[in-house]
Amino acid sequence: MCNRGMRTRHWKSMSDIAGFDLTPDSGTTLRKMLKLSLEEYMEQFEGISAAASKVKSTVYTCEPKFIQKYPSSRDLQLMKEFIEKSQFQVNIVTVRNV
Repeated sequence: MCNRGMRTRHWKSMSDIAGFDLTPDSGTTLRKMLKLSLEEYMEQFEGISAAASKVKSTVYTCEPKFIQKYPSSRDLQLMKEFIEKSQFQVNIVTVRNV
């Protein structure tokens, strides 16, 4: 849950699994999250978190190479969106089959 790769869509997926909103805000603490008793969902959450990490890593790895070839910031944004959507769709199927 401390994964910096987590985006709004990841939090939405986790919230859907838990049945209530898990999106962190300025008042969110580890203690508060632990009190929610989410242990039964941890395997599914780990899959979502892993997907978020893969996306962040892929973007981080590809970005410098992509900037050299396509210097337009719009092209870079399109590349990031493509990677994020592609990785996320593949991992959602995996998580739902668990």
